Amino acid sequence: MSGIDIAVHPERCMAMGLCRAVAPDVFGTDDDGWVRLLEPGPVADRIDDVLDAAESCPVSAIDVDIPPRR
Repeated sequence: MSGIDIAVHPERCMAMGLCRAVAPDVFGTDDDGWVRLLEPGPVADRIDDVLDAAESCPVSAIDVDIPPRR
């Protein structure tokens, strides 16, 4: 999706896997189980899942920035 910025912070991650459960094609884990961004530009129909994944993270290890529409 053009213009969306997703940042993951593995140093905050608790490896609970909620993000993977909500958006498995966008979020994964590294070898230690910490969050990893698989798809930095997800398709538009996945944005709700990306936002849900970020909101479900108990330690705010995912930031999503969506610029306002013009």
